[in-house]
Amino acid sequence: MFFIFVYFNLVFAGRRLSSVLSFKNRAGLINDFLSKLMKGRSIKLFFLGISLVVAIIFTSFTSSYWLTVQRYLHSFKFDVVEPLFNKDVGFYMFKLPFLEGAYQFAMTMIIVTLVLVVILYIVTFVEKGLKAWINILAQEKQVITLLALLLAVRAYGYRLSMYNLVYSPRGVAFGASYTDVHAVIPGLKVMTILVAILAALLMANFIMKRPRMILWTLSAMIIASIVLQGIYPSLIQQLQVAPNEFVKEE
Repeated sequence: MFFIFVYFNLVFAGRRLSSVLSFKNRAGLINDFLSKLMKGRSIKLFFLGISLVVAIIFTSFTSSYWLTVQRYLHSFKFDVVEPLFNKDVGFYMFKLPFLEGAYQFAMTMIIVTLVLVVILYIVTFVEKGLKAWINILAQEKQVITLLALLLAVRAYGYRLSMYNLVYSPRGVAFGASYTDVHAVIPGLKVMTILVAILAALLMANFIMKRPRMILWTLSAMIIASIVLQGIYPSLIQQLQVAPNEFVKEE
């Protein structure tokens, strides 16, 4: 799956850029070798090699997930429900590790593909400079789609982070603390909704065609993450919990 996703995205980007390189070749802006490389069988073989190398490297790090997959496929319930999310203990033992692995797989696959596609565009328009690169990338539907997909998967990652709070070591006892319940979880819920909305806004950029939308979207995500996952929980911990921690954690 990793190989297929990377390969077809590279092929799609190559087809989009081949006409640009052909024009540059006719105008004498690039040499014949680069123009021919971006055409027909040569470029497909080139992309095939890159995709295989990347997939092999990634697979070497994911082979240990086989047992996690088996535990997920043979999971069962313990009929013991934890009070925070009302989930059976079996979910945390068998399903959550698999979902986290699937999330990491998807994030890595999208990020690697996005980086390779962006490099391909930059190489094609190398003479234009940073500002032009941003404008070009912001108007390419493939780049926007990959970014929106990345944000959508990240939104799901925030949901998984909430489940992991049952293992939180923050409080005086093991498990979700007062700060986790009253600050971290609400922040993660807001981030889940916000990032999903930002992903939708990126897709809407197909119509609006505003190059700065990507920068605004990423900036909003970073700022919200710093405030909701860093500053706000720290303030709750220091101002409400720390002065009387044992009472708050009861």
